[in-house]
Amino acid sequence: MLISDSGSDREFKLAPAGVHMAICYGVVDLGTQGYTYLGEQKQARQCRIMWELHGEDADGNPLNLEDGRPLSLSQRYTLSLAEKAKLRKTLISWRGREFTAQELRGFDLRTIIGAPCMLTVTHAVKGDKTYGNVDTVTAVPAALKKLGLPEMVNKRTYFSFGYFEQHEFDALSDGLKKIIMQSPEWEARQQIAKPAHVDPFDDDSIPF
Repeated sequence: MLISDSGSDREFKLAPAGVHMAICYGVVDLGTQGYTYLGEQKQARQCRIMWELHGEDADGNPLNLEDGRPLSLSQRYTLSLAEKAKLRKTLISWRGREFTAQELRGFDLRTIIGAPCMLTVTHAVKGDKTYGNVDTVTAVPAALKKLGLPEMVNKRTYFSFGYFEQHEFDALSDGLKKIIMQSPEWEARQQIAKPAHVDPFDDDSIPF
């Protein structure tokens, strides 16, 4: 089966390798997740950014699923805007300029939802599966913007522990929920949400 790193429950058609116009339709805070780097187990707060692809493949076929929805692709990032963080480098490439100190302090990832870009997609093979990965994200050239940008098709997707809204979590795919529920942030949230235990027999006001 050909799959992409989407975290969705529905089967995806593999996004073709190459450069494609795309629109970001989702940002999801995954909480702290474990991963392997150079053979070493590590943990970091992560997020997933999701894009829908627009245009055609090399054979002139629309980048759509059978039901007409655009192909989707997503990528995990460490949730950090530190100088060497991949997320920061991606955002700089996407917006075409560096952040000012003031922009960094007040930057909200929600602002990238609905933003167009150019995605460079590469393929990676693991066993019998081929994965589509986001290699680079760059700004849409001015010449393409003049021709008109496509409208976002997918429903806006957003979830963050920092702005926790239960309905936003409930709207996520089961796959994404499963990942999030493995995080310590989710466990801490559940502990806060638990009602305090009240012993019905520990009340001096109840007469014998």
